[in-house]
Amino acid sequence: MQAAVVEKIGEVAYRDVPSPKPNKYQALVEITCGATCNSTDYRIVHGNLPWKMDYPCILGHESFGRIISLGSKVRNFEVGELVLRPTAVYPGEKLDGYYSGWGGFAEYGLVTDVKAMIDDGANKSSINPYAFLHQKVPSSISPADAVMIITLRETMSWVDALGISFNSSVLIIGDGPVGLAFVQCAKIHGANPIIIVGHRGERLNLARIIGANYTINSHGIDFVNEVKNIIGPEGVDFLIDCTGDQSTLNASLNVVKPSGKVAAYGTPKVPPTGPAPNDSRIMRIKTDEPGAHNEIVSLILDGRINPKLFYSESLPLSRISEAIDRIRGKKALAKIIIDVREER
Repeated sequence: MQAAVVEKIGEVAYRDVPSPKPNKYQALVEITCGATCNSTDYRIVHGNLPWKMDYPCILGHESFGRIISLGSKVRNFEVGELVLRPTAVYPGEKLDGYYSGWGGFAEYGLVTDVKAMIDDGANKSSINPYAFLHQKVPSSISPADAVMIITLRETMSWVDALGISFNSSVLIIGDGPVGLAFVQCAKIHGANPIIIVGHRGERLNLARIIGANYTINSHGIDFVNEVKNIIGPEGVDFLIDCTGDQSTLNASLNVVKPSGKVAAYGTPKVPPTGPAPNDSRIMRIKTDEPGAHNEIVSLILDGRINPKLFYSESLPLSRISEAIDRIRGKKALAKIIIDVREER
């Protein structure tokens, strides 16, 4: 099968790799499409994550596909069902000589029937954590729209955990796709005002469409003062940093209420841009994608979330290198759909 392989730091290519072989608790999935994580995928390719990656690895943690066959012990999936996060190689495992860069940008992947394993006596802690992220999607949601559920449910789980609610004031740092998703989820919860800080005019305009009350272009200005002008001296209830820029987060803490809550969502920059923030308002949040899954699916089906606002273009899997280059050159407005089946 074909897959997006990061062969070594700085090199990603379209390569032929072995197909995954499901065990008795796994289903084989024909992957339809994926979507770029404009931070993590780029940083895997360029080797600047704050944890060690092994190469060569198969890229992609936002993937979607259709189940085509079942292992003998699978009882909670059926052939034809649509699922999120199929992977050719689970994190911590290998597919022949290939490591996992979450493994979703490939023609075929696996999902694991976790419930069947637990019902048959498996210890939950012995199951690969990634296997818990394979939820089903209704066929009425298009493939490109469906893959947006991954980021939206992740960000919604943080908004839920923070306790953002009606008339909460929220400051979001970073206007990338994740920042836009946080605007959407905060809006759904009734937050007001929602302020987003970024540096790309087109994205900030999109943030307003999605639900931001104020947008601040941080080019050449002190955005902290701009936030103070909007919110007043008491500060915001919630701060969400999507950039991982330590110096920016430290500066932003100055506009959070003493009783406020802070979420450091962005993966820290490498090398660090400043000392690690040390503030009691920073919450430790564990992402709960499965817990927010049904909420996001319902919001999409009800028309309260338009997934199309979160992706801007599509490229076939064979052009994965171009997709990463477009992210590097800041040419992609939002996520890029990676169409696995376009050339078949």
